[in-house]
Amino acid sequence: MKQTNKTVCILTCILATASMISSLVPPAFAIDTTVKINPLQTTVYINGTFSVNVTLQNVTNLYGWEFWLYWNRTIVNCTQAVVNIPSVWADSHYSIEPAICNDYNETHGRCVKLLSALYPAPTFNGTMTLTILTFKALKTGVAVLDFEVVKLSDNNWPPPKHPQPIAHVVLDGSVTVLPPPLYMRSDQHTVNNATTYKLVENHTQTAASVNSSVTDPENEAYCYWGVRVWKRSSAGTETEITSGSPVAVVSRTSSGSGLQSANWTCPTTNLSITDCLVVRVYYKFDWTNYTQCSQFITLQLNATLLEAGTWTVYYYTQRSYNSGTHKTYIYYYWDNNYNSRTENTCYN
Repeated sequence: MKQTNKTVCILTCILATASMISSLVPPAFAIDTTVKINPLQTTVYINGTFSVNVTLQNVTNLYGWEFWLYWNRTIVNCTQAVVNIPSVWADSHYSIEPAICNDYNETHGRCVKLLSALYPAPTFNGTMTLTILTFKALKTGVAVLDFEVVKLSDNNWPPPKHPQPIAHVVLDGSVTVLPPPLYMRSDQHTVNNATTYKLVENHTQTAASVNSSVTDPENEAYCYWGVRVWKRSSAGTETEITSGSPVAVVSRTSSGSGLQSANWTCPTTNLSITDCLVVRVYYKFDWTNYTQCSQFITLQLNATLLEAGTWTVYYYTQRSYNSGTHKTYIYYYWDNNYNSRTENTCYN
């Protein structure tokens, strides 16, 4: 559980400003002033970095602020916190440098930051970014960027008057960490005694494609694409994970080309450390059977579990019609500018 000592006063009696930020309790009524994570929702791949702002909106008469922000330390780590100083405060301010503690406790990291203007600096009015926070994504999951403490104070001069709390709304953020896409590449490798096209986390610059055609006097053939998925052992034994027919099916009912996508719900599947995945792409016309048009294989996953989840499969497809030969053509492209791939393939 997060631990917060709300009785600790981080900044007190600095040149008679008596900010007393850590003891302020905002009154309970409708207000416009907001402190929030911006953007509220972020999506990033494992090992990727991302930044969010702690944004203050629509404030009047601001003279000091403080926040304590927490996150799930197993999913993300904070690597940097950059504080913005209002230009009207110039050098007349007091700051506690961001205290970033990624191992604050067993489950959470924490960042604490406080900034106060010093007399005779004027108050700040308006909207600004208080702090820019940079994180690194460590594993898949959803991490809440959770404000435990947020305090704003005004400047109520002259002494012995004390600064008063500024009422505000607080909006937490969240980050969703996904596995990187697995791209269908045009070069091959051999894994677990199978030599086929690569299914890996980056793509090459050489395109590949396959195509087929069918006699279609009325230009009425529909075209379909889908995948089937297997796990393959180091001995070369394959076990199908899909149900025996293509899933994540996309289609074209008229001529056109471009990237299409569809989803498939992957079941929880036990793996051996040396297992890999094989993804085979199939296509067909509406009055023909599915035909395998290409196949792709991952590296050994070094995992014991393929997690349940919704895969999104992207296909670069094309349907065209030749009125001279009365044939409909079906195409499947990958790599280079086509980016045929799978997303949200999670394993550990």
